Amino acid sequence: MNSMLAHAKQNIMVLGIVVALTFATVFSTVLYYNIASDQTAFLDIFGSEPANVMLTVDPDADTSEVSRSIREMDHVRKVNLFDLIETKVDGQTVYTNVTNRYDELENDVVYEGRQPQHENEISISWVRSDQIGKTIGDSVEVENGGKRARYLITGLSQSIGNLGQVGALTLDGMKEMHPDYQGSTLFVYLDGVENKPFIRSVQDTLGDQIVDPLDIDENIKSQTGMYTAAIFAVMLMVLAITVLVVVMILYLVIKTLIIKRKTEFGVMKAIGYSTLQIMNQISLSFLPVIAGGVAIGGVIGYFFTNPMLSVLLSGAGVKRLAFNVEPFVILLPCVGILIVAYVVSMLVARRIRKISAYGLMTE
Repeated sequence: MNSMLAHAKQNIMVLGIVVALTFATVFSTVLYYNIASDQTAFLDIFGSEPANVMLTVDPDADTSEVSRSIREMDHVRKVNLFDLIETKVDGQTVYTNVTNRYDELENDVVYEGRQPQHENEISISWVRSDQIGKTIGDSVEVENGGKRARYLITGLSQSIGNLGQVGALTLDGMKEMHPDYQGSTLFVYLDGVENKPFIRSVQDTLGDQIVDPLDIDENIKSQTGMYTAAIFAVMLMVLAITVLVVVMILYLVIKTLIIKRKTEFGVMKAIGYSTLQIMNQISLSFLPVIAGGVAIGGVIGYFFTNPMLSVLLSGAGVKRLAFNVEPFVILLPCVGILIVAYVVSMLVARRIRKISAYGLMTE
């Protein structure tokens, strides 16, 4: 403690650097965890609905009858109509979802207000809301296929998909413009069966009524693979930089410390201290500073990773991010930095083994 207080300015500098390094490490680790391990929050910001299979109904078939037939099949948990159409909202392009009941969806992209429930309601992204100068409670004119209708904004949503230019209407709302509209895309949620065998079963049962079946799980896995590899590379780079900076700082600081206190260490050896004891004393004198920096950096990472990511992704359509920040994801890099710092300081402090009382006297 005496050694730590005697070099207060130096230790404040080390503390600040360790805080920054710890935050960067925690930030990249949380990012990787949410992309490579628990992808729920990551997929939510794309506006993706976590169904298992997507089925497109033939235009000549009755979508409601096809949906009913699929719902009655084994291992089907639920079926939702989930179309994506291009509309104009107050003259601006909006890629609009259409479904029966939004409360049955598992990914609610609305962060303020609610999804539409009635035929005269719509939700739009905050990106389009800012552009057209309308918000919750205002009415907008929606155009599709030459038909127009007015809707009340009930919620603001966020999504990276389609650059945040998204919206949502109910099926009845869509019928306000197109009375014969029935939709064509069905999202199927499965339980206890693999996707591919189920797709074959649907094709055998419904035949030409189903076109272009898609395995959503496989599609998501292939699309997120490049993100996982990229974030993993970023995390490794941040970890490498962290280790390198910790090594350089401790090397320079401890080397300077040994030079300044060479006589003191020689006297300590003369009165009975072993080289290992002095090495530990040097290492432990930095431990409170390193531990304090790691603790502060970890706390900042825990509370500010999501706000910072929200700011960084705001240009892509994200307003509020809710990545999972698990305690073990924070503790793992923090403990790693502490261990690295202690090991490095012990290795650098090995220079004192050449110091002896006899050598000092002969000098």
